[in-house]
Amino acid sequence: MNGGGSGCSSAPAPTRIIASTSRTPGTSRTRSTRSSTSDALATSLDEPANQVFDLYALRWQIEIAFKRLKSLLHIDRLEAKDPDLVRTWILAHIIAALLIEDHAAEALDAPPCALGYPA
Repeated sequence: MNGGGSGCSSAPAPTRIIASTSRTPGTSRTRSTRSSTSDALATSLDEPANQVFDLYALRWQIEIAFKRLKSLLHIDRLEAKDPDLVRTWILAHIIAALLIEDHAAEALDAPPCALGYPA
């Protein structure tokens, strides 16, 4: 017997802490530290620190997109219980969100007269 474990190693993944400090554009080095920001992340990735921060920023944008989907399209209220219906329901809402976003961006980039509104 292996002590009741699942056979997987229970050793923790090696983790490192990376830090980044950036100055606000247009500030000098002699100004107060209030004009800079500091970030620290704990990661198990072996990538260079700047790539880890870029990946984290991308992940955060994905989190924000899902939060927006949940609040605007009520994607957090799932009525179906069947996995196939759930998948279809979620995909339909994602397609609707992409279409809305595409048309909204197009409408915001066009002057009102191009959308059929009188000048």
